[in-house]
Amino acid sequence: GAANELGDLAAAFNSLAAALEEYRGTNERQLDELRRINDDLQETQESLVFAEKMATVGRLAAGVAHEVGNPLASVIGFVELLEQDPEALHEDLLPRIRTELDRIHHIIRDLLHSARPADGQDEQAGEEKVSRVEVNQVIEAAMSLVCVQPRFAELVFDIQAAEEIPAVCCHPGRLEQVLLNLFV
Repeated sequence: GAANELGDLAAAFNSLAAALEEYRGTNERQLDELRRINDDLQETQESLVFAEKMATVGRLAAGVAHEVGNPLASVIGFVELLEQDPEALHEDLLPRIRTELDRIHHIIRDLLHSARPADGQDEQAGEEKVSRVEVNQVIEAAMSLVCVQPRFAELVFDIQAAEEIPAVCCHPGRLEQVLLNLFV
């Protein structure tokens, strides 16, 4: 009797101990698997963050290339004019080249500036200021920049605007860039 019960109890205890040991082993394996999955997820997340950063850099580079492309094409057009006719260096060609090179400089500087936190030193950095701008003059300047490029030599503009467009307050170079983008 009592020995049998004690034997049954010992067998049940041993069986329970074996089941607990197996359960503990299963838990350890599952915990190891969860740690591995967590590490994989963290690596995947870091890869995704890096990929998004690279995609952003790519989009930014494409935007800068596009923005710099217009004034650069104008400068190339001016240089081609000079190559065809070295005597063409009259009073307005050099200032126009300078204006386009300044635009390229502003685009690059604005890009670098946007990568830094604002510190209120825009005016010290020489950033183009908002000013009253005669829209018709900006339209004329943008048209002349496009027309000097050989690929647009045959381009004809049909501007339908009021003769007296009121002056606006804006960044003149940025308005000209918008117009150039539209024209191109």
